[in-house]
Amino acid sequence: MPDDSVVSPSLLGPGIYDVAEGRLIEPDALFARLAQARFVLVGESHDDVWHHEVQRRVYEKLAAGDVPVALGMEMFQRDVQPVLDAYVAGEIDEAAMLEQTMWSIRWGMDPDFYSAIWRNAQAHGYPVVALNIERELVREVGRKGVDGLTAEQQAQLPEMDLSNDAYRHHLREIFAQHGMGDDEERLDKFFQAQVLWDEAMAASAFEFMSANPAVERIVMLAGSGHITRGWGIPSRLERRIEMRGEESAGQVVTVLPVTIRDGDGDSGNGTLYRDLNYLQRESLADFVWIGPES
Repeated sequence: MPDDSVVSPSLLGPGIYDVAEGRLIEPDALFARLAQARFVLVGESHDDVWHHEVQRRVYEKLAAGDVPVALGMEMFQRDVQPVLDAYVAGEIDEAAMLEQTMWSIRWGMDPDFYSAIWRNAQAHGYPVVALNIERELVREVGRKGVDGLTAEQQAQLPEMDLSNDAYRHHLREIFAQHGMGDDEERLDKFFQAQVLWDEAMAASAFEFMSANPAVERIVMLAGSGHITRGWGIPSRLERRIEMRGEESAGQVVTVLPVTIRDGDGDSGNGTLYRDLNYLQRESLADFVWIGPES
């Protein structure tokens, strides 16, 4: 299929697709578009090798230019930022960084999924930014709700928008799938905890970029659920940009890696995420990058 050709609404094969336009594009066209954005979000299923390969390619390409590109990672909580700074500066090695960030306890995935990416950042001397809020606080919101927190805990919260009814409805379905019934009070707390998670990562990236104008852009790695449909991190970044009096259009771009596997059904890496009609109807991401069949 030639570059920039319109694709049919049947299941998409391997390649990179501009979702809104329904077009197959070449990698250089994707990278050119990403190079115009300030916040580039690349999703993942945490144990999917192809997803991390897409993340590596995106960061490697964008970091190869002449301006600094930060690497933002859901995998690190904000309290370990000094450790990441020390790693980038060459003051500690990778093993010490993993130990001091409590990687095996807090994240637990094989660090080799990500090591090529943060090594690239360190080689350039580019910042690695801890995006995630402390999990203990998210759990407290899930248990007690925002109103049940102490004044000290509430002071740690980012500015939060809880007004997205579509997002709440989507989480209601997830809530029900996990056998948590139709308890509205529990759902409210569950919703608040998810929003806090998204808002905190958006705030971490936005505040870093605001404080470091010499950094051209930040490539953010996060679970796909935090970036799809724009309900999570993307819309919360855009709100912060607009609150500062800037136009948000084009500043936030999302890339969704997709893996083809036989028998995956309608999972996030299966046929549903390769259905162009579904991708467009749900506004799932700006671009999907579908890997070779495995």
